[in-house]
Amino acid sequence: MSTFLSSNLKLLRKNIRKSQTDIGFQLNKAHTSIGNWEKGISEPSLTEIEEIARIFEISPADLLYTDLAKVQVSEKKQVGEIKQNMQVKVQDKVQVSGQNQSIYGTEMTDQRGNMLQEPTHNITPVTAPKVITIDSSGNENVLYVPVKARAGYLTGMADPKFIEKLPAYSLPGYHNGTYRIFEINGPSMFPTFQDKDRCVTRWSQVSDIRDDRVYVVITKNDGLLIKRCINRMNEGKIICKSDNNLSGEYPPIVLDVSEILEVWYVVERWTRQMPGPGEIYKRIVNLEAAVTLLTHRLDNPK
Repeated sequence: MSTFLSSNLKLLRKNIRKSQTDIGFQLNKAHTSIGNWEKGISEPSLTEIEEIARIFEISPADLLYTDLAKVQVSEKKQVGEIKQNMQVKVQDKVQVSGQNQSIYGTEMTDQRGNMLQEPTHNITPVTAPKVITIDSSGNENVLYVPVKARAGYLTGMADPKFIEKLPAYSLPGYHNGTYRIFEINGPSMFPTFQDKDRCVTRWSQVSDIRDDRVYVVITKNDGLLIKRCINRMNEGKIICKSDNNLSGEYPPIVLDVSEILEVWYVVERWTRQMPGPGEIYKRIVNLEAAVTLLTHRLDNPK
């Protein structure tokens, strides 16, 4: 098919300063595959196209059929024109903490007081996190929410003073969205997650929840949940289920969409738990070998 996929992929990747290896890691593909896509030698599958679009937070249609290089040039021109007649009003002071800077409550208005918005291809919806922190290079930090900060996060997620107290990190490869790290508490998601594991998450809209993927869901009534979700927005519901529910100890939770404050898609897991020895596997192999030899002897008596 004739599309802008190859040029768009290369442009988007360079815009966020990621290597082909970085993108390949997120897609579970070799860097050579990414290189071949950018050269137009081969093409990703439809599923991979959807995942690429999700990584760069654009629609699959734009990824395929919009020449983003021209859009980028056009947008830069528009931004320049708007800024000539624009003043930036900050409702509250901009706070600085070391290398980090909290930005919140910002409106852009023209000389008549009408609100303006910088036209960009990836405009962050108004439901995005209200407070972020930025490093000295202008990139968003990845904030860490440990278990002890969970209760405070529910009431302080929009409070710059609370957000500034959270540990903030600049992680390579995590600049194409807003990311946060949440600590696992308890065994409800075992064996996918162990207690005290940490999951790296990317902010997501509720409507983008994909069935059977793991999300951190911040709710009004049930607090902070780390669950495998099922999207039933056509009925106004999101179903959150635990992986460790054979005994029925952690039953599914059915949420009204109106209860949800934030959604974070889990993109990576950090664990301190070392995998157990492969003793069971060895026993199965030895048992299989013994059965095979026994069958062979019975079939070939001396």
